[in-house]
Amino acid sequence: MSISATDLDKMYQIKVKDYMTKKTAPGSSFDFMEKWNNNIPMPSVYICGKKIKETKGMVYMRANDSAPPFTSWSGWVIKSAILFERELSEFETKQFVKRVEQEHSLKIKIQIYRNRLKNFSMRAYLSRPNNRVENLLCKQFEAKRRQDWWYYIPIKHYEDLVENLKCYNVTIDNPENWHPADAFIYKLPPLISDYPVISFKSKLYTHQIEAYHFGMQRNAILIADDQGLGKSLESIMIAVGKKEMRSYKHCLIVCGVNSLKWNWVNEILTHSNEKGYVLGQRLKRNGKLRSGKNTEKIEDLKRIKEIDDYFLITNVESLRNDKILSALKILIAQGEISAIIIDEFHKVKNVSTKQGKNMLELSAETKIALTGTPVLNSPLDLYAVLKWLGYEKNSKTAFFDFYTKKQKDGDRETITFKHMDILRSNLDKIMLRRVKEEVLDLPDKV
Repeated sequence: MSISATDLDKMYQIKVKDYMTKKTAPGSSFDFMEKWNNNIPMPSVYICGKKIKETKGMVYMRANDSAPPFTSWSGWVIKSAILFERELSEFETKQFVKRVEQEHSLKIKIQIYRNRLKNFSMRAYLSRPNNRVENLLCKQFEAKRRQDWWYYIPIKHYEDLVENLKCYNVTIDNPENWHPADAFIYKLPPLISDYPVISFKSKLYTHQIEAYHFGMQRNAILIADDQGLGKSLESIMIAVGKKEMRSYKHCLIVCGVNSLKWNWVNEILTHSNEKGYVLGQRLKRNGKLRSGKNTEKIEDLKRIKEIDDYFLITNVESLRNDKILSALKILIAQGEISAIIIDEFHKVKNVSTKQGKNMLELSAETKIALTGTPVLNSPLDLYAVLKWLGYEKNSKTAFFDFYTKKQKDGDRETITFKHMDILRSNLDKIMLRRVKEEVLDLPDKV
């Protein structure tokens, strides 16, 4: 249905139902916004604008938000979503257009520069006073006014700031081409190409051989294969390969589940020619071995030169003991321990606890993290393992700020994720994740 030339000049104020201001949610059966408007929703429930064309059930409008900052928007509106419609008088139209032009004539300069500490910082300059923009900068983006109309703003807000100011005349002065993602893209050293290929007692499947090569080419990796695919075997293979290549004396295995210490002893004996020693183990009267106390673990660490077994095994709870932690750090510095495997890493994802903080202090030349659930309730759960492996250089707060976006909807605050493409790209460089359905050479279940 066409709109006459006369009606094209008319301006309308409309109010719509709330769903016209929402993007199409992933998996939603109601895909109008994605199908008809490239998933760009209306800026608010009130807009003022002109009708360009219409159909029986929709009208296409070129409009602005009816209140500052008068965000521009063009798209289809469902007629049944319109709750209120009023044609503006000629005077009202001129006044509205004048207010929009005046608001959008504001010039904003965003400058990226290095501060006295040589860190990147950000400030913004307004060409004239504007209460709404000033309140936005100070309340939402933690800006501090310094002189004239200069505002100093934490650089972590850069992307959201640019998004919120897009309806204004914004120029960006960024002489060094700084980008917020620069500090979060992992830059790995060249892959190691010269390493031994060793033999094992067990028959190896294709995906396990691939894991060996993946681990030998890197100094720090995350193995996140499905349960049952042999993460323990894969890590043992890599640790033995590193011993062969670099003459390691010991590899420390930290068990996220205490009861699995003796399982590791058996796995090591089954698959390799090495042996495992549980720190603090002592012989009972019946001739069987028992787990030891923390004092006995410390005794073993002090006499480590008397322990010939390559693998040293302990539980993650022992890291809460400062004396054990201190002894381990000394042995690592002395070259007695050169590789660390942390099993069930998701059990120690909270770096705010003493156990988590102490775990981050353990660092060796070779580090292998194992987990069957790399992403638990949130991609942010990956922070601990990425930090321990040495790839994540940013603080927990900076990590969260970069990968999340907080949005307020009335009294509710929702958190959405962003930059997931960067997180996935980083993980592809350092993580192995195979599921059973992808592994074709596994034996059939009996």
